[in-house]
Amino acid sequence: MKIANHSLAGTSAAAHGLLGSSRQAALQRVLHDASAAILLAILAGRCFLSETPFRLSMMRWSTSPGGEASAPLGELARVSFALLLLLALALWAVGQSLNGSAKTRFPWFGALSAAFAVAAGCSVAFASDRAAAVMSAVEQTSFLAAGFLAMQLFGDKRRLSALMCVLMALAVAMSIKAYWQVFVETPDRIADFDANKLERLASLNYPPDSPQAIAFENRLKSPAPFGYLSLANPFASLMLLLTAGAVGLSIDNLRHAIRKLKTWKHNKGEIHVPTFAAVIGVAVSAATGVVVLLTRSRGAILAAAVVTLCAIAVAGGRRFFARHWGKTVIVALAVFVVAAATVLWYGAAHDRLPSKTMTYRWFYWTGAAQIVKESPLLGVGGGNFGQAYLRHRRAEAEEAVKMPHNVFADVVSQYGLVGGLPFLAMLIGVLVCASRPRPEDSPADDADHDLPRPPKPLLAAAALGVLATRLLFGEGMTGLGMLLLEVLIPLVIFTGALILGAWIASACRHGSHAVWRFVLPCGLLAFFLHCMVEDNLSFPAPALAFWVIAGACLSGAAARSAGGSRLAKPRAAILVVAVVALVVCVWRPVFVRTRWADKALKSHQAGHAALAIRFATEAAQADRLDSFAPADAARLLAASYSQQAYAMATEAIKRNPAGSSHQQLAFNIALRLATDGDKHWLQKAMNHAAAAVALNPMDHRFRLEAAQACLAAGLPEQAREHLAHARKVNDALLAMSIAYPPPSVEIFSGKEMAELEMLEKQCPD
Repeated sequence: MKIANHSLAGTSAAAHGLLGSSRQAALQRVLHDASAAILLAILAGRCFLSETPFRLSMMRWSTSPGGEASAPLGELARVSFALLLLLALALWAVGQSLNGSAKTRFPWFGALSAAFAVAAGCSVAFASDRAAAVMSAVEQTSFLAAGFLAMQLFGDKRRLSALMCVLMALAVAMSIKAYWQVFVETPDRIADFDANKLERLASLNYPPDSPQAIAFENRLKSPAPFGYLSLANPFASLMLLLTAGAVGLSIDNLRHAIRKLKTWKHNKGEIHVPTFAAVIGVAVSAATGVVVLLTRSRGAILAAAVVTLCAIAVAGGRRFFARHWGKTVIVALAVFVVAAATVLWYGAAHDRLPSKTMTYRWFYWTGAAQIVKESPLLGVGGGNFGQAYLRHRRAEAEEAVKMPHNVFADVVSQYGLVGGLPFLAMLIGVLVCASRPRPEDSPADDADHDLPRPPKPLLAAAALGVLATRLLFGEGMTGLGMLLLEVLIPLVIFTGALILGAWIASACRHGSHAVWRFVLPCGLLAFFLHCMVEDNLSFPAPALAFWVIAGACLSGAAARSAGGSRLAKPRAAILVVAVVALVVCVWRPVFVRTRWADKALKSHQAGHAALAIRFATEAAQADRLDSFAPADAARLLAASYSQQAYAMATEAIKRNPAGSSHQQLAFNIALRLATDGDKHWLQKAMNHAAAAVALNPMDHRFRLEAAQACLAAGLPEQAREHLAHARKVNDALLAMSIAYPPPSVEIFSGKEMAELEMLEKQCPD
């Protein structure tokens, strides 16, 4: 009886354990699906948003047709999306902690991501603009988290099918937007400009036929589409990835259709659904590929051509390359190193590269090299390249760029060797691992395999992501007409394309993921090659798409133990605490500052100066790291040239000592306060002028202002030095314009040259 009782107790305990295990497994699946939903929602939404990887003053406002001003929401969007991605990672980690045998794919990627996050966080302490450094560190870490999360989640073929549908839907939506821009928006914009050319140029203070007017007209009439993004080059890189996704799905469907046609018994009036679906997929792929050509991004087009030729060669000899994959990787890396070394040798030998755009890039890269030389270990901090570059900008380099247009120069200059090397190791590592053949990619993969339908909740999450993004962070969303144009139409197009992609996937219930694992890495490689001359891994939409797709390519690998259950719960707890801390310390200050800035802009536009100043001051106090907010308040106060305005300008300098624009602002305010030759304020103005020149020595227009101030202060020697340098920079720009027309917009106008000559005459020899 005792034995029986013990047996019954043991059976009950076992049943209870099984029940508990089943509940944990169900909860784990829910948490992982929630993570995938967040990931897909953000991936889809960010492709419909114009974001930049650098911070700007909120005293810029966009005016809607209703005439209401609103603060830019780009920075709030960046930090919100970053925290949501980290939240998705935390949810996955919590789900993993429910499993006693917690395993992960590619734990080395997670370890390197953590190392980069720590290095990026350390670089904040040494950054001049700490607000930008914090923003960039959190954002880049979130991209890597998304890539790691994709490795773990998309091993589930249901989620992978959903991702492929989302990529195809994005390809359709982005292509439609691009064609609309090329064939409708651009012609209308050109016609409007030609009809009101003189008035438009006069409103910008650009004389007709001046370099500034010519450059403005060329930009306005550029036929290159940029989709919902801010620039054509990042859009071209995004389309490289989306084209690869569409091509992978269409090839898979086409192969399936061909196999099914062999056994299809045709009936009159009947359509062969797999063939029809395959034709639609091929049409979408072709239309998306044409968009890459329409962007006129030479780097993207060349990268696509090189990778396409290589893909054809590999596909033709896949048996050979599968056997000699290691040697192939070594040869490819050697070719890449030789090509890069050749470019560097040519640049060093001639101090330029063959074309105008590449010569400018050479100037950016040499400037980045100087930055690395000064701060080799931790760099200047994320988002700080632009102002650090100004100290090393050459006279003939017209652009004060924010990024060096090369991924190697970008990450090493901003995060140093400590942060840059782990980042580059991850970048090269995922490309190598994604291109590696797997046993399931053998010729036997021609056999059909069941592919599950994409889960409807995940597809719905992607559509909701587009809706929420456009509603919350889209600019100019006032009025029913703008709501329809900017929200509902993009949502309808994307949702329709999503339904189309789901139907195509369901029409091909059999296929092979091997095709996707071949084509998607081709898109990744083309993207990487484009990153040699652009900063696409810094722009949110293409960067997120790259890491998610890279993670999906690696998701088929077997999961391995990474500390097991021993580390699962502490890891999950750390991530949850980190997300909460970031919400309090990073997201909340940005949210509050944005809210006050919005009130300041509306008050300023309404003519309520006192209220605008009050709200701008509140914005400055809300975020103690931000330097733009006190600078904005100083500009509002500068109308009265009060000492309060000067105090806010110096607060901006305190928060960002390397900000040359803040020094120039303080100089102008102090100069206006130096009434009746007040030597105290005049000396302060001279100090700020000297600091501004040291931070941005090639700003020849500010040199003219500084020369005028020096003459007023009785410092002719300093004035002569400023004028000589201004003339030197202008002559260098003229020489560059002769070598590479058209003329630079930075060349002095006739009026500015007359002012320069007049000031030179006032300086005794």
